Amino acid sequence: MDMTELNKIRQEITDNFNANLEEVNKLLNFDTNVLENVIEKLNGLHNMAIERLKLHENHDFMKKMVNTTKEIENIRDHGSVNQCYYSTINNQCVVLLVSHFSATLHDLFRKVIEVYINNSFTEHLDDVAKIEFTVKELIDHKQDEKCIGDIILDKDKTKSVNFQDMKSTKRVFDSCFQINLLKNISVHEENVIFAQTARHNIVHNGAIVNQQFITRIKAASGRNLKQDVEFEDGQVLKFNQDEIEILENSMKEFVSDIFNKIEVYFKNKKETASVICDD
Repeated sequence: MDMTELNKIRQEITDNFNANLEEVNKLLNFDTNVLENVIEKLNGLHNMAIERLKLHENHDFMKKMVNTTKEIENIRDHGSVNQCYYSTINNQCVVLLVSHFSATLHDLFRKVIEVYINNSFTEHLDDVAKIEFTVKELIDHKQDEKCIGDIILDKDKTKSVNFQDMKSTKRVFDSCFQINLLKNISVHEENVIFAQTARHNIVHNGAIVNQQFITRIKAASGRNLKQDVEFEDGQVLKFNQDEIEILENSMKEFVSDIFNKIEVYFKNKKETASVICDD
């Protein structure tokens, strides 16, 4: 029972998720990147004016260039552009984060379930999903070389394997991986629940708070994301960069916790198998 394959999957899933988060951060900070480029170009022109055109620092043109550069640096350093005009981008970053989180859970499931099956940890799986095939579908799956996780996700007749919300997600991982996520609820989990609810509101209600949103976030009362905000019907839902950073961290912690619990399950199985062999 080798942990190498599981560790490799963990590294791959984590790297891919971090790469997706980094892309979201690039969108989140696109204005800063643009301003950095403008400042760099202005500084280059400033140096060129001194070295090639021999302009003195007191020249009117040089003073205007220096003042313009300082104004842009002030916008970059104090985030005035972002705060005033880019709340929509922040909200869309939350939508992207929730999508990347869901995709990561799908990848985690489909790859780890393969490891369980390869190690014969399958005694509990008959109660998880009911799968039916036509002969043609079976041939198609063979030709596509789909892994078992893909087949379960595609052909689960009961649709019990889904990641539509946190409750469904925890039920799937508990039943398939025997890791008991349902036992406890963390602040990171509640932050993700809040973000999932916010994502639905942003996409389907234009980020305008309604009673459905207010009711659903009660399931995340222990969060530290917008914990002190008293939401009212008709209020505009806005995220800032600090809150998005909190959300990213919570998503990483939740995924890490799943892997930690899976590793404990594997180690317990290995110890049990060792005891049986000794006997």
